[in-house]
Amino acid sequence: AAVPAACGAQPLQSQLSEGIEALSEGLAIYGADERMVFCNRAYRDSLPRLAALGILRPGVSFCEILRAGIAHDFVPPAYRSADDFFEKRLHRFRNPAGRYEYASTDGKWYRCEERRTSNGGTVSIRAEITARKRVELSLEASEESFRNLTEDSLQGVIIISPARKPLYVNRAYAEIFGYESAEAVLALESTAILAAPHDRERLAVYRQERLQGNDVPTHYEYDGVRKDGEIVHLQAISRSTNWQGEKAVQVTL
Repeated sequence: AAVPAACGAQPLQSQLSEGIEALSEGLAIYGADERMVFCNRAYRDSLPRLAALGILRPGVSFCEILRAGIAHDFVPPAYRSADDFFEKRLHRFRNPAGRYEYASTDGKWYRCEERRTSNGGTVSIRAEITARKRVELSLEASEESFRNLTEDSLQGVIIISPARKPLYVNRAYAEIFGYESAEAVLALESTAILAAPHDRERLAVYRQERLQGNDVPTHYEYDGVRKDGEIVHLQAISRSTNWQGEKAVQVTL
C-alpha cells in the first residue's frame, strides 16, 4: 500500500542528502573520470579559497581543482614546490593508501582520506584536527626539551608506564644498572627486574598509588639489581607525569 502523504515520509534520496550535509566531516564524491559528483558543506568550508572561487562543483575534475588552488597560492608548506604538490597530491588521490595529515596554508591541520568505490570512483573525506594537533606538537616539544635536559645529566632518569614498561631512559640510568646503553634498558619488558625482590612490591604500590593521585613518598630508598646481579643501594625521587599523552611515572636516581 502507498504511504499516505500525511505521514510526512521523505524520499530516501532526500534523507541521505540531508544526512550527508549535516556531517561534521567534509565529504566529496568523484566519479571514475575523476570529476566531482557531489561535496557537502563541511568539505567546502575546509577549502575556503577554492570554495570562494566556485570551483568545488559537480563536473569539475580533480586536476582542475588542484590547478586552481595552485594558481591562488594554495600549496601546503610540506611540499617543495607547486609541481611537487600537484604530482604527489594527484598520485595520492589516484592511489589511496589510508589516512594522512597535513598543515594547510592558513596554519590549520586536516586529516584526510580517499577511498575507492566499487564503480571506480573516489570518496574523499576531510576533517579539521587543528586543536588536537597543537596539543600533540606541544607534547612533542615538551618531550624533546625533557630529553635535551636529561640526556647528559649525571642523575639517572627513567619514565615508566603503568604496566612497568620503560618508556624513556637516559644514559646515566643505564650506567647505574650496568647496561651498555639506554636502548638496552628500553628493550626490557618490565622494570621489575631492576629492583631487588624484597623491594618490588613496595615500589609497585608506590607507582600504582602515585598514578591514581594518592599521597605516597616522593623521596625513598631501595635496593636495585644491576645487569650482572650486583645489588646497589639507591636514593630515588619519583613523580607522576605524562608521556606521549599517557599517564606515567618519572623516577630520578
